[in-house]
Amino acid sequence: MRSPVSQSISTPSVSIVVVSYGSSDFLPECLASLFENVAQFPAAKVALVENHPDEAPRRATEKAIAPYLVKGLRYLPAPSNLGYGGAANYGWQQLGRAMINIVLNPDMRFPVGWLAAFLVPFERDRSIGIVGCKLLHRDGTIQHAGGVLRYGLALAEHFGYGEPDDGRWNESCAVDFVTGAALGLRGALLGKLGGFNPAYFPGYYEDVDLSWRARLAGWKIWYEAGAVAYHFEGGTFGRDLNYYRFLHRNRLRFVLQNFSTAMVLEQFVPAERLRLQGTLAEPDRQASALVYRAAARSFLEHLSSSQEKPGLKSNPTPKTNSRPKSLFWRYNPALENVEQQELALTERLVQTTQEVKAGWLVEEKPFRSALPFVAAFRQRFNSISTRWYVKPILAQQVEYNAAVSRAIEDLSTLALGSGASANLQNAALAARLLALETRLERIESLLEKLTDTTSPIIQNDSKNEPTQNNPEALG
Repeated sequence: MRSPVSQSISTPSVSIVVVSYGSSDFLPECLASLFENVAQFPAAKVALVENHPDEAPRRATEKAIAPYLVKGLRYLPAPSNLGYGGAANYGWQQLGRAMINIVLNPDMRFPVGWLAAFLVPFERDRSIGIVGCKLLHRDGTIQHAGGVLRYGLALAEHFGYGEPDDGRWNESCAVDFVTGAALGLRGALLGKLGGFNPAYFPGYYEDVDLSWRARLAGWKIWYEAGAVAYHFEGGTFGRDLNYYRFLHRNRLRFVLQNFSTAMVLEQFVPAERLRLQGTLAEPDRQASALVYRAAARSFLEHLSSSQEKPGLKSNPTPKTNSRPKSLFWRYNPALENVEQQELALTERLVQTTQEVKAGWLVEEKPFRSALPFVAAFRQRFNSISTRWYVKPILAQQVEYNAAVSRAIEDLSTLALGSGASANLQNAALAARLLALETRLERIESLLEKLTDTTSPIIQNDSKNEPTQNNPEALG
């Protein structure tokens, strides 16, 4: 494997892109602290890309960043919502070539000295291609201290999440990935990989995918503990049903794009089925079911449409000079919303489960009266009657309610989990069939060239065909 290109950054040129999506409330604090750091690096360029397509959020952003335009900030309204990775690529392209390219979330604050510490690993070790930093919640607990990718599930986990910043995560080291909330990319690597894959729209897993590709190319992914910033997580995306939909959609995209067939079928599918059978937040479980159902239908529908066509020739062969597309480009997000009635039924089932679980225990209500003598007499009478007659009935009712609660909970788990698992299995198998289909298309294209007598390949080969008039070709 070729070693990474050596690149000196003793006087670094740095391009910093802040990606906003109607994030005007966070921008004053973010930009104020960022420009305090940038002041130490005269060659640094800073841009803000606004992804929100509506006029009102854009005007709010323009108002929030106005004080920093005179300090050199470039305002780059995106031509459309490019997603987080696409907006980073767009910003870096507009700023021009740089030795180090950094992308940042807008809901952040950077203590003085953060940028200087962030750039140190690039200078110290020329094999480091991507750098991330320690991120803290507003209360000072750890949010990110480098990341690890759990093989099988392909879940991206943050080291130290929720733990106190007590020194346990002060050792810089190589990691599987670093979060895109604050990510630095060496210019040489940006030129080789082309930046983020914009297909990971609107966000999530674009940082994992970039780190994965960088490591395959021989570069290190580095967590720099000496660079510390604050990230007010949730300022850009909330953790609702849509959050989990985008997360699992892009996680599945990452798996199908980067895992081998054996890894998908023997590791990912079994591990994910176990995850779906476990204890999950309901938005997480619902989103998984929606994504896997849409994936299964998308891929199977594509296979069905391909089989209806007369041969594979109707499917154009991908151009060799373009970036190879993941099979996931055939995924149709609209299919996530095909069966709204089914989703509504699922939500009602979850709500019913919560209601039954909350009220399964029947309890005796205390008797209250304004007359103390009456209240005491009634309470004593209730105690005798409850002990002799009512308590056995209540015990039977409690047992019955508990059984109903467990039955509804099991039904809810079955409806949400098993369906998602089956769709996951279908999606994985369909994706592998699509991979075979793509290979067949390429083989067929090659065979057409080989059998075409006008093909330059055949013409060149025919000159060397052994004949009686060309005895040298026989040798």
